[in-house]
Amino acid sequence: MMHIRWLFFISIFSIIVSISSGSKWTPPETTPFPNITDQNVLFKLIDGIGLKKEVYKIATEDGYILCLTRLVLPENKNKKNKGIPLLMVNGLFLHSDAWLMHADPLNNPAIHFLTHGYDVWLGDQRGASRSRGHKEYNHMKDLNYWVFTFHETGIYDLPAFIDFILRKTGHKKIGYAGLSLGTTFCFVLLSEKPEYNEKIYLAILFVPVGDMPVLSTRGLGTQIVFNFLMNLGDYYKSIGSEAMFLDIDSFKKYLLGICLNAPHLFTWTLGITTGGGLNVDMNHVCHQTALQYGGSSVRTVLHTLQLFEKGEFRQYDLGEGENKRVYGKYQPPFYNYSKITAPLAIYYSDMDEYAPGNAVRKMFPKFGGKIYSCLVESTHHTEPLMGSLFGKMYNSDLLDVLDSGSGRGGANKDKFNSGKCKPLEEGG
Repeated sequence: MMHIRWLFFISIFSIIVSISSGSKWTPPETTPFPNITDQNVLFKLIDGIGLKKEVYKIATEDGYILCLTRLVLPENKNKKNKGIPLLMVNGLFLHSDAWLMHADPLNNPAIHFLTHGYDVWLGDQRGASRSRGHKEYNHMKDLNYWVFTFHETGIYDLPAFIDFILRKTGHKKIGYAGLSLGTTFCFVLLSEKPEYNEKIYLAILFVPVGDMPVLSTRGLGTQIVFNFLMNLGDYYKSIGSEAMFLDIDSFKKYLLGICLNAPHLFTWTLGITTGGGLNVDMNHVCHQTALQYGGSSVRTVLHTLQLFEKGEFRQYDLGEGENKRVYGKYQPPFYNYSKITAPLAIYYSDMDEYAPGNAVRKMFPKFGGKIYSCLVESTHHTEPLMGSLFGKMYNSDLLDVLDSGSGRGGANKDKFNSGKCKPLEEGG
């Protein structure tokens, strides 16, 4: 009888523990893309995948109110220590939704890291749909809200994200993962505020954008896209607007409708204008393309285009007169790569029209610290976000490098210190 009582109490205790800690997460077979285009897409994605979330609003030093979302496995819901922190920030026009756009949930970089012991935080930079708050300005009415470039994102937004996460978790260092302009934000931070190098155990940089070859050397499709954006930026400036796609929800709805009506034509056009190596899942490409957009400022777009127009990694060119007033010289200052001493893991492709391999490799000797580089064959600039080859080609190497940088599970530095990955290619 005593034995039966003990079994009864143990069973009840196990049930209570199970309920309080949350059941173990089982991923759905396919990411359930929501049929909405507003700022709640991220939260619908997280709920549909079956994960938990913590959402925070944090203030930057210059008054912007940003959204920071923490992904949580159900079984880790009540754990104080949810793993080694990792901040993920996306690129131009994009927001955090883009990290969850793969049809197979486990191929999403954010979920891949989360399920292997990392505490994943998704940061929405200023201008993205969930990060349009400000202590003084209304983003719908005040042009001053939109007066920023990627420089301000680097020196204000990333420190706000990093410092909040370190305070919240009690950790001394954080990992960083950025794609495209998300890598540029990181370069700006670490060169302009070099003390943050000591707060990053490893920065994973997908298709990094810094020193770029001039636009005239690019393919015709890429030149068409860039010239369109230049003209669009000039148009917005001419009508006194500083916001690019202010009504981003309507733009996404429009884009989704066009693609759903003619997905093959849409994908063909996407490939023509953005370069080869675009490996997509035709069953989901419309939602994957439309839902990842979050908006930006005109000046951020123009600053990015200046990188490609001049082939130099400088601060925003205001024109000679304003440059002299703001910077004390007629040309904007260069960003100093040598001040970037945090460990960097760089993933890039020779087929990438926006961050060409030869341009990326030229940056390597300029960095002030150790780097690990990985050439990923035959892939597009957006492969980490929605490419059908990503899981097969990236994931195992990514995790090994991240563990090597963070020391998770007692991993040593050998992988990172090897300096370079084995060739990553389809079937390899």
